Amino acid sequence: MKILVLEDGMQDFALLQGHLESLSWDYEIIGPASTVASARTLLRKDSYDLIIADIRLADGLVFEALDDSPAKCPVIFTTGYGEYAVKAFGYNGTGYLLKPVDRQELAKAIDKAVRQHGQEGSLHYRHRFLVAERDGYLAIGVEMISYIHSEGGLTRLFLKDKRRFVVEQSLDELEKQLDPSAFFRANRQHIVHITSVKRLSNWFNRKTKVIIAEYPDKEIIISKEKTPGLKHWMDS
Repeated sequence: MKILVLEDGMQDFALLQGHLESLSWDYEIIGPASTVASARTLLRKDSYDLIIADIRLADGLVFEALDDSPAKCPVIFTTGYGEYAVKAFGYNGTGYLLKPVDRQELAKAIDKAVRQHGQEGSLHYRHRFLVAERDGYLAIGVEMISYIHSEGGLTRLFLKDKRRFVVEQSLDELEKQLDPSAFFRANRQHIVHITSVKRLSNWFNRKTKVIIAEYPDKEIIISKEKTPGLKHWMDS
């Protein structure tokens, strides 16, 4: 996947780079272009699979460059302001992310862009696990998972039918391998599946408790910093 980045803030660009590296996708970054003029040049020079564009560049709005060279691929807009959201979607925008860009929100936006434009082969999320049983191996589809828990160096899949299996991957590895539209990294020990989240309850110190449908007695607590991302994930 060839990604053009239009961004005048080097810290913001470094954050994007870090997020993309952590997602372990096959990609090439072109840029960053920090001005409208340099954005025009890169837009005319080549074709891209995706554009990630800061709305306010060093010398003007990115829309000026897109007016001259309309994007033929999805555009994910990033900004510190909310007033350009409606306008952005008139420029082939498929995502609108407020800075600082959250890794999971970026992953969801890229996934949405790829799926909408028929390029699903560019991303490869895990569909199943092969787990050991007493007399062999069992294939488990990711849709069967209720939540994933890591403790004491062991990672366990908790299934909707109440079975549980140990897998060799760490929670950090699984976070990269699983579709972020279906799975959410709740905290250091848990990843939850969206179809198993029954409700959210207010908790102490502005934290949130996730109620798991198949395991109602399980306590999964979300920090106040992660709560907005969780609510957006549930409502998208």
